[in-house]
This record gives sequence, structure tokens and C-alpha cells, in this order.
Amino acid sequence: MDPASATKDTLPNGAWAQVSVIDSASLSNLPLEPYFHCDLPRLQRVTVPAFSFVITNQQGRCALFDLGLRKDWPKLAPTAVAEVHNDELGIHCEQDVRDILDAHDFRIDDIEAIILSHHHFDHIGDPSRFPSSTALVVGPGACEALMPGYPDQEDSEILTSDYSGRDVREIDFTSTNLFILGLPALDYFGDGSLYLLSTPGHAVGHMAALVRTTTSPDSFVLLGGDACHHCGELRPSPGRPLPTSAPPCVTRFLERQSNDGKQAFFQIQRDARFAAYCHNADEAEQTIVRLQRFDALDNVLIIFAHDASLKTVVDEFPATLNDWFVKGSSCRWRFLGDFEE
Repeated sequence: MDPASATKDTLPNGAWAQVSVIDSASLSNLPLEPYFHCDLPRLQRVTVPAFSFVITNQQGRCALFDLGLRKDWPKLAPTAVAEVHNDELGIHCEQDVRDILDAHDFRIDDIEAIILSHHHFDHIGDPSRFPSSTALVVGPGACEALMPGYPDQEDSEILTSDYSGRDVREIDFTSTNLFILGLPALDYFGDGSLYLLSTPGHAVGHMAALVRTTTSPDSFVLLGGDACHHCGELRPSPGRPLPTSAPPCVTRFLERQSNDGKQAFFQIQRDARFAAYCHNADEAEQTIVRLQRFDALDNVLIIFAHDASLKTVVDEFPATLNDWFVKGSSCRWRFLGDFEE
């Protein structure tokens, strides 16, 4: 089936692309209460990675998905720096994405685009370190909401230098006539190897990416950005119920919730005190419901940008994630370790 003919209930056919994860930095002392309500001691303040990804199709076209953190973070827009201080965050970044690519002699000029899941400081990195030939790809509404950047606009969350002198492309999902499991999609390379998905809610124009990692059989990695900040917002679900082998501490947590093991542990935070942490809570909630349809498939591995449970599991760049399905994945429920008392 041609990718363009994909319906709401299918994963389309197509080529595969090589995808690698870069774990260049970490955020420490990150509060999770602003994103979802949770009384678990281990989930009050956490240390998480800030994953970025290198995606290259079979014709050699290459794009980055997110840039993580920048090592000179005090040079972020003042609004972003204030956020770091207000949340009392720790930023640990000795090498950014560009440094790691250079250390492995990666041809920077081959990167045609930096695709941003969204504009927050722990995802946008420092685009100015890349050639002007590298385009910046953003989601719907991002340009109007964020540009001009600082200092041209005093309260902007991004810098003018993040995008000046380069092509900025804003994705219009309304013109693609393509849906994948209910999410508006764009076949980025035109060969079915990389689909950008509209996953609104957390931020203006938030996007995810679906990368085909193998064919015959098909397998995929879904790069979820900040659609979730913990896998407990996604799992369990009707299509991915809690395994019977779950530890007793999880069972007790479910009993307190009156949860039958088929509903996610955590829900999007609705407390008005934390409204600034989520652009649209209703859309964020609906995005998670749609991502649960992907998560129910054994041949789709979802990786969120800050999933600490994957830090010791996934092989990092220059290794690829393409053999994850052949190896077999037992990492979906590793986050249950956070429930240990």
C-alpha cells in the first residue's frame, strides 16, 4: 500500500531509515507534579535524560529530531533561563549534540534539517551551531507563537539566532490528507521511512516522529518528545494492560486508584497552579489516548525524550536502534521500578 493511502487504522508500508539516539545531557531535580499528579516518593523530583535522534534514510537524506540541551544554557532566552532557576533545575551538559557528532566524524553538512518536537529549551539546543543550509522544521503555529525571538521580542522563549539565516519550515498537517492510527501525519522523506505526527497539547505545534526501523517484518520507533513525561501516563491501557508479573507494590497502587490494570497510572495535571506547563490539557490528554494505539502494537517502540528507564537499555550513537525488534524488547515496563517503596 502506498503511504499516501494510509487510513486511520493502518501502519503504512514503505522503506526503512537508520535511527540513532544521542543522550548528550541530563536534567536533575525536575519536578513532575506540574505534569501529572503523583504521590510516589521517587517521582517528586527526578533526574532524566534529554534524548535527541539522528535519522538517515536509504538515499542518504539525514535529519535530526530534537537537539536536547545546550551546554552554555545561561545564554538561552531570559524567559527560559528564568524557568531553569524557578524550577531549581540542574543542567548537566558537557557535550551537546554537535560535539558528539563531531567526535564521531559525522558529516554535519549532510544534515538537511533539524526537526523540533517543540520549542522548549531542553529540546531546541543550539541550532546556530549547524550550517545555514540546515533547515529548521517546526509544528503548526510555532512561527506565529514564537517569532521574533529574543532579543527582538523581549519575552520570547527562543533566540533569534536559533532560526536566523536558515530556512524555517512549518508543517501543515491539514494539507497532507494522511492519518496514521488517528494522528495527522506527513511522510517527511516521501518514501515511508519517516512520518511526522501531529501530537498537540504539551506545547504549540508539538510533533512526534514515527521511524520505520525494519521491513519484512515492519518495525517502528516512535519518538514521542514530551507527549508524556513518564510512561505511567501512557500505560497501562486497554491495548497494553498491566502484566500479571507486576510487583506487589504496583498492585497496591492500583488498588488505591481502583484501577483494573487497563487504565494509565497517571493523568495530565489539571491544577490551575501548573497551567503554564501544558499548552492545552485537553489536547494533551487526547494525544496520549491516540499514542496508546501505537503502544498496543508489539512492533512499535515508543521513546519519550525524558524516559529515564531507557538510559541503560538503548544503544547510543553511533549505534542504531534498528535491531530493537529482532532483539526483542522487554523495556516497556521497566518504569515500574519507580513504584518500589
